[in-house]
Amino acid sequence: MSRRFIDVIAGLLRPAPRFPDGDHRVAAAALLVHAIGVDGDVTRRERDRLAGLVEARFAVAPRLARDIIAAGAARAKESVDLTDFTHPLKRVLEPSGLVGVVDMLWDVVLVDGRVRELEESFVWRVAELLGVPSSEIVALRRRREDA
Repeated sequence: MSRRFIDVIAGLLRPAPRFPDGDHRVAAAALLVHAIGVDGDVTRRERDRLAGLVEARFAVAPRLARDIIAAGAARAKESVDLTDFTHPLKRVLEPSGLVGVVDMLWDVVLVDGRVRELEESFVWRVAELLGVPSSEIVALRRRREDA
């Protein structure tokens, strides 16, 4: 992932607040930050959708959502391995929650109406690390494309 992109996201938001290591919301946000930046083109629409997803999925106010995203972006910048984010999610979330994370990933990569090869590979890799079955990955994408 482009370090420049992560720097931009982190810079747009105020300094990342501290969240406990392994906070599943921060882990999910880090994956979402990666997802919108993997193609090298981050749009306002993608950033807005990211914020909306974090607010809705974790039932938090906009300010806390921004803090979670900032912390996720900061951790994404420091990390070299996706398992830094998938392991905390697997420890905390039930299978339906893991499917929800993959659904959020499809949501952000499809916000511009198309999925680039790098984006698709990223979502599949994360989904596999989360243990989400292939049939569910395909079904989630189709639901998002039809929405």
